[in-house]
Amino acid sequence: MKAKPASEQPILTSEDLMKVAEAYIDDAGLINHHLMSYDYFVKEGLKNLIMSMSPVEIKARGKAELKFESVEIGSPRIVEIDGMVREDVTPMECRLRNLTYSAPIYVKMSLYVDDKPVVVAERVLIGSIPIMVKSSICPLSRMTPEELAAIGEDPLDPGGYFIINGSERVIVAIEDLSPNKVLV
Repeated sequence: MKAKPASEQPILTSEDLMKVAEAYIDDAGLINHHLMSYDYFVKEGLKNLIMSMSPVEIKARGKAELKFESVEIGSPRIVEIDGMVREDVTPMECRLRNLTYSAPIYVKMSLYVDDKPVVVAERVLIGSIPIMVKSSICPLSRMTPEELAAIGEDPLDPGGYFIINGSERVIVAIEDLSPNKVLV
């Protein structure tokens, strides 16, 4: 079968393109891929990354190893100036107080010296991770519009962004049209 010449091929009209865009927005939404990617990372990717580093050998007189057993992400929290930890933080409070909306990362690990357990399955805080607003680990994703309005959050906010030092930040995927050039 012969291919049609370019002049005979159907041309997409602006109406056709609008139908495609509307179908994409109705089906997946513009930020759904951000949420799905982040949810995969916090549920599987981070765990796989940390577990791939286990065991960690420690240079000492004998043979010492840290073995990781599990990874857990806690609920959103802030540490106040007096050292008190609050776990009822909301994205709006982080915006208003110039804070980062984040959660702690815990790893359950064991210490072995000369293949004998010294410390078994202790839960250790290894850092924190920014929380994507409306992701699966964000409490807002499980609230009704009425509950969101009651705590001062926008019920129509789709999420898909982070709050870092009070500013909303989003990861923007771009195609590299100019390799090895800085785009500002």
